[in-house]
Amino acid sequence: MTSGIFRNIIKTVYRGIFFDFGGTLVSEESDLIAHENIYRSIIERFGLDFSPENIDSAVRNRMESVLQNSEFQWERLIDHAISAIEDLLSENRISLTAEDKNWLEKIYVEMHARHLDLFPGVHETLRFLKSKDLHLGIISDIDDDLLHATLSQKKIKDFFDSITTSEEVGVGKPNPLIFRRALKKARLRPEWCIYVGNSVRHDVIGAKRIGMTSIYLGREPEVDPDYVAENFIELKEILQNLIP
Repeated sequence: MTSGIFRNIIKTVYRGIFFDFGGTLVSEESDLIAHENIYRSIIERFGLDFSPENIDSAVRNRMESVLQNSEFQWERLIDHAISAIEDLLSENRISLTAEDKNWLEKIYVEMHARHLDLFPGVHETLRFLKSKDLHLGIISDIDDDLLHATLSQKKIKDFFDSITTSEEVGVGKPNPLIFRRALKKARLRPEWCIYVGNSVRHDVIGAKRIGMTSIYLGREPEVDPDYVAENFIELKEILQNLIP
């Protein structure tokens, strides 16, 4: 494994770079802030007498259950979040109307788009890659509406030539189907492509399984990716070595 040092004698000519989204382009800490603001908005709207943590616990328990099978069957996370909130409110004798559910979906998307923060160096790295003759893509386990709203809000949507989500494909990472769909859109072979992500299971294993070069974004993982970058400064250095 290398970190910023090119290790091969013959360089592969890469034609595509794909990124994960949550925890890779945007921070997990900002996702927590987005959820806290969602839950505070719910408490205010319905006059609830409990904390954001109460709602968060109910939603997380539901998500953990759903995500256990996400590699083989993807279901919209926002639907399950709303369902968990609906059950919690029902226990407090509050019934959601159709208008309430529409409001919940809207606030869920809006709060993520507003509060999710890009990691430092994302814009600079994307501008560098855009200056090359490369296909830039996203492969992410996420709901379409949330992803597109956030990319637009953060003004990075136009950097990407393709966006492939689990909602679109019907399965989550590391299932090869989602990677194959993205490669088909780009008309690229896996060995011509690099995948950058922060999850060993979903990103490193998924990319390596299909034959893409993997870059793990984070501290040294247990599974051996092709390259490791702790941040976007190191990532850009690696990519500058890999891309002529």
